[in-house]
Amino acid sequence: MAHVAQDPRELVLGRVRELPPLPLVIRELMSVMRKPESSADDITRVLSADQALAGKILRLVNSSFYGMPGRVGTISQAVVILGHAALRSLAVSLSVVDSIGQGLPAERRQVFWQHALATAAGAEVLAREFGLPEPEEAFVAGLLHDIGHLILAIALPQECEKAFADGILGDPERERTAIGMDHCRAGRLVLQHWKLPSPLIECVRLHHSEGACLNATSPQLTVVALADRLARLQGDIGESPDVTADVVALSTALRSNPVAVVGMLPTITARFDEARAVLGVGDLDLDWTSESFGMFPPNGLPVVVLANDVRRGEWLERLAERNGYEPAEAAPWLAAGPQRDPALVILDVVSYSPEQLARLEPVLAGSGARVIVPQPGDVRRVPASWRAHCSSLPMVFSVGELVF
Repeated sequence: MAHVAQDPRELVLGRVRELPPLPLVIRELMSVMRKPESSADDITRVLSADQALAGKILRLVNSSFYGMPGRVGTISQAVVILGHAALRSLAVSLSVVDSIGQGLPAERRQVFWQHALATAAGAEVLAREFGLPEPEEAFVAGLLHDIGHLILAIALPQECEKAFADGILGDPERERTAIGMDHCRAGRLVLQHWKLPSPLIECVRLHHSEGACLNATSPQLTVVALADRLARLQGDIGESPDVTADVVALSTALRSNPVAVVGMLPTITARFDEARAVLGVGDLDLDWTSESFGMFPPNGLPVVVLANDVRRGEWLERLAERNGYEPAEAAPWLAAGPQRDPALVILDVVSYSPEQLARLEPVLAGSGARVIVPQPGDVRRVPASWRAHCSSLPMVFSVGELVF
């Protein structure tokens, strides 16, 4: 009798149904907070019933991020200082880390939580900077945005490992073709199983949807999408680079600019380091340190950014500068002729017409420069005579990706 392959969607649904519910204390907390008459005493009573959870919450509140190291000794104080919604969000975060993915190989869990925490930290910092009402909820949305990857890896391990090796993860359309379901839908099923609030579910479901992410009516989703891209700066993301909505478009949707976003990166990194420790994943064997980013130029060469779009040019220049390169003015470098110094050139092909690229061809072809084309962009638009000297790079890149 021929073997009939089981529908991947049914396998995922089955795994979701097998997931344990969120801990009783979290369910009680969410139930209490849905009641308008609930008080700080009610929340304190629920959280205090779980000493391990209460201890982690107090560690977080006493971290330097909140500016009160060692000054908060009780859950009741934490409720007053952070507020009801913040406590709920933090409690959910702490519980989710312990609820799923424990049976996966350590390396895969490391990559997942590294990216999830980096996105969570970025979402919270961005939400505070942009004045969103509940930045802690943005933290939870960032933490859970890729939870579908874990449930797919549990339900369809062989298919997911192949997709990971092929660089498919992070592209929902290609995931559906290769695996049978994308991580956005799988994540939505998990959050619905846990009966989490609809704004969190929407962030999980739509964080790869360009139209939704750039819609100013959903700022929390936009913040999570931007933090998802910025998370690349904190190490291996476990996904192929997402180029469907770049950081410049997302920051513009939030009525900000790339320079301001670059200025937030040190705070995001600090928040990420704290979150790793508080959530109990700080002992993972990471092969990088946050202090290493942007401190040691790979080769001392200047970087020349060629872009007709001012905002994209500013982002690329500031990020290259953060990664240790010294920006050089484009006009003098282009005009220097054969005497020009060698440089790394970042060419934003999206903002140039074919005619403009053709005029740049003799300059770049004879410069000996390595040319990087940031995404979204197509290296095939570069004239063939110096296309071999070009390579693609996402709009968010780390220092290691600029090494010659």
